[in-house]
Amino acid sequence: MREEFIKNQTDRISKLEGKLKNMEKAKPRSESSAPATDPSMKKLEVELRTREEQLRRQEIENRLKMWEEEAKVHENQEKRRRELAQAEERLRRMEEELKKVASSQAQSEAVSTLQALLADKEKEISGLRTELKDLSSQARTLSMGELPGPLKSYTFTNFVIGSSNKFPFEVCQAVAQSPSDAYNPLFIYSSVGLGKTHLMCSIGNTLLDNKPDAKVAYVTSEEFTNDLLKAVETNQLETFRDRYRSIDMLLIDDIQFLAGKESTQEEFFNTFNALYNKHKQIVITSDRPPREIETLEDRLRSRFEGGLIVDIKKPELSTRSAILRRALKRKGIDLPDDVVFFLANKVKSNNRTLLGALNKLCAQAQHDKVEITIAMASDVLRDLDIELR
Repeated sequence: MREEFIKNQTDRISKLEGKLKNMEKAKPRSESSAPATDPSMKKLEVELRTREEQLRRQEIENRLKMWEEEAKVHENQEKRRRELAQAEERLRRMEEELKKVASSQAQSEAVSTLQALLADKEKEISGLRTELKDLSSQARTLSMGELPGPLKSYTFTNFVIGSSNKFPFEVCQAVAQSPSDAYNPLFIYSSVGLGKTHLMCSIGNTLLDNKPDAKVAYVTSEEFTNDLLKAVETNQLETFRDRYRSIDMLLIDDIQFLAGKESTQEEFFNTFNALYNKHKQIVITSDRPPREIETLEDRLRSRFEGGLIVDIKKPELSTRSAILRRALKRKGIDLPDDVVFFLANKVKSNNRTLLGALNKLCAQAQHDKVEITIAMASDVLRDLDIELR
């Protein structure tokens, strides 16, 4: 439209210019040299200049408008480029987030799978542990041919006899030779580490040597309690009772820990009666006599006191020396007599502490590659917080 308008105006100016030229040619020569005074000519000139000015202004305005439009188009293009770049950046970030989410989901699924596998394995392991405990309990309470673990090494032949334990030793030998006929129940008590468990297990091992098919049960009072609780939880109380009441000899260690456990005491009382009535031997150990076990039911206390109660006293010097020499012989170590006497004279509490001091002394000497002396023994006893007076 603008181009057409400009073209029309240009054509009109051209016509006016042609008309002006024709008028100039038609004048006489005399008039042509004189200044033009024709009003129509002046009017045409003015009109022509006005049109030219309008055309220039119109062209300038058109160019300005065109430049403005081009600027706006350029600005819009830049804006669209920025928006496109921002959109592409958002898309890139979304893709990265999507990858992370996918990776996280994959890891989560992998973790869930591993957790499920772990849970299954834990259930399997728990089941195996339960079966193992059941088998261990059955093996312990129905031992055929030997007592479990290190208990089978406890015999009368490797027990050191002295005036402090001679009577309990002879009583245990009699029970081993004539179960349930000599002394039933047999109750052995002493402080820790004086050999009551050794003598009790010697009875069971002797019976198994004489009768390999005998059923001998060795349990601590804690194990008895745990077996009972498990039987109640798994609804296998009858199986528990059959297992404990169908044996030939019950060896129960540390009976004092049944104190205060009423339901366990009741079950043990019934087990005790069932075995006693079948003429099965019962051997019990404790760190104190029945009358000194607090919260022990009177009916159990009377059952224990109805048999034979023997106590093992602290070993005298000669017995402690004999214990040390037997241990040294078993280790194949030769220790000077003065060192043996020194240890036996200083460690008076119990056999375990005595043998523990000997073991540390021998280990220290072997490590330092030195001979054992009284001075070295003194240092070891000080380390063990043993009085040297």
